[in-house]
Amino acid sequence: FMFVEISFIQKIILLLENPSYAVAVLLTSILISSGIGSLLSYRTAIIRMPHALLALSIFVIAYSIFLPDIINAISPYPMPVKIIAVFLVFMPPGILMGIPFPTGLKVLGQTDDSYIPWAWAINGCFSVLAPVLAVLLAIMTGFRAVLWMGAAAYLAAFIIFSFESLRPLEQKPRELSE
Repeated sequence: FMFVEISFIQKIILLLENPSYAVAVLLTSILISSGIGSLLSYRTAIIRMPHALLALSIFVIAYSIFLPDIINAISPYPMPVKIIAVFLVFMPPGILMGIPFPTGLKVLGQTDDSYIPWAWAINGCFSVLAPVLAVLLAIMTGFRAVLWMGAAAYLAAFIIFSFESLRPLEQKPRELSE
């Protein structure tokens, strides 16, 4: 999550002409849309499928390729239009980014409830460490590579969840409701 978010912030700093604007607009867009994705994953069983992870990985790679063109198309407009456009452009990946964690918590809770606090703790630790690691990796490899690493992490999660769903029924934990 943080690799993608930090890379997106870097990509729009020049468009919004100020790092503070870039952080504020992008974080607002990603947090609101990931909240929507989280809510949708809670209410809609089809979204909890591993394919959301694959779609997210594809979206991130597509954004890494097409974002310069999108930025060029938005750049001639006045600042209020740029802010609204950036907000809307980053909502689709944000919605998809909101799905994996609550879905993972739901699966984990149906396997063993005692692991949920650990999942929250690990998420908190990585939320602190990942931005620093993203910047360090970007210095060495570039922000596009960090964006691709984020996409690769979501792709790896898709593969893991896909294999999990292929296990024989007698080996599976309690199934998701809905």
